[in-house]
Amino acid sequence: MVSPSGEALTPAEQTRWRKQALDWLQADLSLWARNIEKGGPIPAPACLQGLQRWRHHVHLAGVRGAAIDKLEPDERDDWRKLWLEVDKLVKRIPVP
Repeated sequence: MVSPSGEALTPAEQTRWRKQALDWLQADLSLWARNIEKGGPIPAPACLQGLQRWRHHVHLAGVRGAAIDKLEPDERDDWRKLWLEVDKLVKRIPVP
């Protein structure tokens, strides 16, 4: 990972940014889940598309799949939990 100025981030900075990303994704996931459960303003197909994007986006490759094994154990567990929750929500989204 590199900073906007092009300098390499320290491991502590990388961990901090991953935590921030995890917090953002968890917040979005919570909103999308409420939207699906209560029939909110975001159409179900748009929620599904957004979650599918997370599953394949290059910027999330380092916190998905086998890459998770390279993280510290505490971080690893949090990311695995997020992806399990994503999978659960995807299964609950009605497909037209």
